[in-house]
Amino acid sequence: MNVAIGTTQDRALYEDALRVRRIVFIEEQNVPEEEEIDAFEDDSFHLVLYDDTIPIGAGRLRFIDEGVGKIERICILPSYRGRGAGRMVMEAIEQLAKTKGAKNGETERPDARGTVLQKARLHDRLRCLYGRWHPTCHDGEIARITS
Repeated sequence: MNVAIGTTQDRALYEDALRVRRIVFIEEQNVPEEEEIDAFEDDSFHLVLYDDTIPIGAGRLRFIDEGVGKIERICILPSYRGRGAGRMVMEAIEQLAKTKGAKNGETERPDARGTVLQKARLHDRLRCLYGRWHPTCHDGEIARITS
C-alpha cells in the first residue's frame, strides 16, 4: 500500500479521495453529500491510500491557524479495515503536517464522522502517534493534539 498526497488541482487523486469518502461517509454512514463535500476542499491537502492502483482510504489536512493543522475525513473502505490502513493514512498526515510547519493539530470531534464507537476505536489505536492525545470530548469541542 502507498499514500499519495495532492490538492483539488490534482484531479485524478482528488476524485479517488472523493470516491472513497462517498462510499464510507455518504453511502455507508448516510452523511449528506453537501455536508461531506464542503467549502474547505480547495483549502486542504488530500491523501489517498492505494492498494496497487485501487483507492482504499482517504483523509485530508487543512490549516486552520498558523501552525495548526486539522485532520479530517479519515476513512478506509470496509474490506480494508483492521489491517493498519488507518494508521498509514494518519502517519502520512502527521508527516505532511510536520513538513508544512504544524506545531499543533486537531481532529474532528469523535462523533463528527461515523459513530462515536468507531471514532473512539480509531482514536484509541492511534493514541501512540501523539504525545498528548485526548480521544474524546464530551462537550462537543474538537479533540486537540499537541506535539
